[in-house]
Amino acid sequence: MRLLVVIALLSLAGCSRPQYSVKTIDDELVINGRIGREDIMKYKKFSAVYNSYSPKPEAIAKLRKASKDISVLIIAGSWCSDTERELPAFFKVADSIGLNTDKYDIFMVDRKHKSVFINTDALQIYHIPTFIIYRYGKEQGRIIEQSIGGIETNMLDILKIE
Repeated sequence: MRLLVVIALLSLAGCSRPQYSVKTIDDELVINGRIGREDIMKYKKFSAVYNSYSPKPEAIAKLRKASKDISVLIIAGSWCSDTERELPAFFKVADSIGLNTDKYDIFMVDRKHKSVFINTDALQIYHIPTFIIYRYGKEQGRIIEQSIGGIETNMLDILKIE
């Protein structure tokens, strides 16, 4: 049943345009809602990490072969230092393996991990960022808070690609 709920959320999210709000709270940028990659990359703190991240070529080669079968749901926080590091790294990996932007959805949450656009409780989101990795529409695993050894390596492990 949970899988059907997630698939429905992904289907609905894929059909609509990004909808989000931007606030500054205590000098922190707080984006809340569904946001597109291009809107995130307008912020220097994300684009700087993207430009400096170098994914492992051997991992990229393996992921590229499976990229048509992969989709990702990302729950992140613009206020979170882990998001600042991991989200642009994911974008670099996605670009490197040819994972189109229609294969991943990004939802930004507030400091309480809530958004009006997605039910984080139903998805059991307890830490930010969370990358839920799907293959053939079925959840394979999650990268939570930080990747160990690079997000591309974690994706290989989750997808059991050797």
